[in-house]
Amino acid sequence: QELLLLVYELNRSGLLAENEKIRPILAQLEKLLLCDLSPSTNDSVKN
Repeated sequence: QELLLLVYELNRSGLLAENEKIRPILAQLEKLLLCDLSPSTNDSVKN
């Protein structure tokens, strides 16, 4: 939960948004974390 908030804050603040390599990685990480927080979504991903 804390990691998700950290990633979200970094994304929103734009501190890392300038880096073309880091931005898509953060977006992917955020999606994965959101999937972990949602059991229904996580089940569909496994299948």
